[in-house]
Amino acid sequence: MPTISVLPIRLYRVTAEFLTLGEKEFYGRVAALLFPASEAQPVVQFPTLTTPLDHQRCSRSNEVSEALSLGFVRSSSKVDCLIVDLTNPPYRLLPDHHILGGLLDFLGKEVYCQPGCAIPVVLLMPIILIETDIAMRALKPYLDDGRIGLIADDGAVSGGWIALQSVRRDDYSEALKKIRQDTKARLAQKMIRQPGHFKRTRSDGTHDHCLPFFFDGRFCQKELIELIGQYVAGAKDEDGLPTILYHCPESRWLYDAVMAVCQTARVEAIDVDALDKTPNAPLSVPSNCVLVVPLIDTLRTVKRLMAAILSRSPTARISILSVITTDQAFGDSGAVHIDITGTRYEISYLLRANRSPMTSGNCPACRMDLDATKPDSDGRYLKLTSYNLWTMFLEAGTKPEADVPDTRPSIGQVPDLLSVLKNNSPYLAFKINTMLRALGQLPADPIILHPGEDGARALAASLSSLYSYTTIEVPQELLRSRLPEHNGELVKWRASVVADHERNNARWVTELASLERRGGIRIVLMDEFNRSGGTRSKLERIARAFALEVWCYFCFVDFQSASDRRPAYPHLSLYDLDPDLAQ
Repeated sequence: MPTISVLPIRLYRVTAEFLTLGEKEFYGRVAALLFPASEAQPVVQFPTLTTPLDHQRCSRSNEVSEALSLGFVRSSSKVDCLIVDLTNPPYRLLPDHHILGGLLDFLGKEVYCQPGCAIPVVLLMPIILIETDIAMRALKPYLDDGRIGLIADDGAVSGGWIALQSVRRDDYSEALKKIRQDTKARLAQKMIRQPGHFKRTRSDGTHDHCLPFFFDGRFCQKELIELIGQYVAGAKDEDGLPTILYHCPESRWLYDAVMAVCQTARVEAIDVDALDKTPNAPLSVPSNCVLVVPLIDTLRTVKRLMAAILSRSPTARISILSVITTDQAFGDSGAVHIDITGTRYEISYLLRANRSPMTSGNCPACRMDLDATKPDSDGRYLKLTSYNLWTMFLEAGTKPEADVPDTRPSIGQVPDLLSVLKNNSPYLAFKINTMLRALGQLPADPIILHPGEDGARALAASLSSLYSYTTIEVPQELLRSRLPEHNGELVKWRASVVADHERNNARWVTELASLERRGGIRIVLMDEFNRSGGTRSKLERIARAFALEVWCYFCFVDFQSASDRRPAYPHLSLYDLDPDLAQ
């Protein structure tokens, strides 16, 4: 019965976390793939907590080695294999050479320290690096003699250890997908929907309609490359992979993703606008092609592009992929069929979003004579403009306030914040990060402490996805309870919380305690609304109980009078509704 030890590393994280049941099952599945001929299930030894490596440690090999030594569970019995997980977080492309250098130093001290030691080590990595990479050159002697083996996210393997040959690619990649967030869900969590006044013109240059939002996928490269690559692979025929025809005149983010797919899959790419704008140019269209566009709303652009393609190659087999559709006639299936010149074509799309076009007669921005917004021009203002805020609020509507803290009365009818955040959390996360960086001296590994409310949770998820923020959620029932104010009482309260945690394994206690052990940690407090400062005060006391310094406080909309805000740290918001100024 083989025994496998696991070292779960979490890259660019600050806090240690408990392994989930799904993660334990995944490591068990990997062990079974490595030892399929074993008469009994392999015994897998897990540590209690993950080993976090923040940005500072990831850039210093000696600190990586020290952290791994602390997280490594030493076994008194013989271990047949060590699995080191470097796949997290899934939105990062690669661990750098400092991490692998520290790992090799750790292995030399802890695993290969005995003469003749031959325990194989399996590294789980996002991709297998090219042989000329500096890290791969360092790994090569270990790969050649079988001491180290690599398994990539797609199940590809590298290394001389014979057990790697038993790993079936599909089995591994499917096991990994089960513990990861769906790629399309990650794409939705990172796709920025920028509000503004975006004018659209007809082919003759006259004004046609206005749009209240522009979609920006600059942070979605990994997800777009994966999803477009999968779609292109699925369109393969007997002649091979299709040619990609792309249309992205204002969406550089899509162009970059398409070029990356072309380089990886070794397929040709053609700018379809060149076919449309130069009908007499000697450009040919292959028989099998994929048309990739950033967005479909009225279908007019797609039909125009299709006409240009078919004029060059009337019998071409064309698949159509749009990153986003705002056509409400499209359902949630991810595909729809349309007729173009009597032929039926399938349009696939990755995301469905809301964005209603407005004619010049019913566009409020046109009536106010506001200038047109240029895509990717949102950096002019740190805070939200009134127009952008109310564009989001009016789209969402209002509802009675939920999650009212016990420190203040209800505001009453409030914008449907959950809808606002679901539709706009990547954009708001972008604005929050911009404001925090403008404040100066933002910690290299920003840490957010926030209440367990739906809106704050959505914002925290986007900050984590877009910028690798560490987010810690404090349960609502704790914030509704009485918390001590003075340091002596807080020390006693913390001791009771930790004692209770040893029985209940509360995640937030694990995370705060791991920060406390590090020392010198600064954090950001974040909330949806601020009305009286009560939630902010309780979050601050919790941070103080674990010896954490509050760097600043941030909320989405602030209703509190500026004269009543008296924290000893910066107090920021995306929008202020100061009642003193309204009088």
